[in-house]
Amino acid sequence: MKFGYGLVTCQRHPDEGRSDREMYDEALALAEDADRLGLDSFWVSEHHLWDDSHMPSLLPTLAAAAARTERIALGTGVLQVPANNPVRLAEDAATVDLISHDRLTLGLGLGWREEEWDT
Repeated sequence: MKFGYGLVTCQRHPDEGRSDREMYDEALALAEDADRLGLDSFWVSEHHLWDDSHMPSLLPTLAAAAARTERIALGTGVLQVPANNPVRLAEDAATVDLISHDRLTLGLGLGWREEEWDT
């Protein structure tokens, strides 16, 4: 059996006092903790055009997590393909996989909100 941590989204209520920077610092600290504690994976999720600071760019976040962890699998669940240039997406994913020493699991999807499809 495998255990992972996620979905990390960096969401926050608009009235919350934490900044976006603090949310990302916390997310990366969670990746480090998950790695140190022996969990198998760390997952992030994206959405666009939300007012809650939902993580819009997964691969840079996972590249940072890869640099701060040693063995944990890193996954996108789910990265929205239509919101990305396909060549850039493939290159960025390949780069994260190289940086992480083959620890990337790339979960792809379409999104589910009409506003996201319209973009």
